[in-house]
Amino acid sequence: MSQIDALSGSDAAEVAAPLVIDTTSSSVTHFDLVFDDTHHCLGWNPTDNQWEQILVVVDNEDELVLESAATVYEADSKEVKIGLEQSRNPELKDIAEFIWRYVEYTYLETDDLHNVMDEALEELSVDEE
Repeated sequence: MSQIDALSGSDAAEVAAPLVIDTTSSSVTHFDLVFDDTHHCLGWNPTDNQWEQILVVVDNEDELVLESAATVYEADSKEVKIGLEQSRNPELKDIAEFIWRYVEYTYLETDDLHNVMDEALEELSVDEE
């Protein structure tokens, strides 16, 4: 969390928010980094032992624009196993679901991972009521 706090406090990033936290180590495994109204969702890939960009979403005041998203293909059929189509105004729940599916793909064990996005979506739905 200290790295996320440091990124949030820097002049370069507008916001750095955790999306997924490993509860055994209190480490952030996935986070949203915002520069100039563009969300860069990044995640730690334990297999490749590196950070990777999962998706990029631009927040244009009244709409979201999905610029890119990681895609995972079935090995045999080459069909999309995990993906999110480029679109204008994607639903936040669809974005959160996509990120969590990608987390489940990269982490064999997710029992110790806390999905912060679920809490945020619950708070948003309560605020809308």
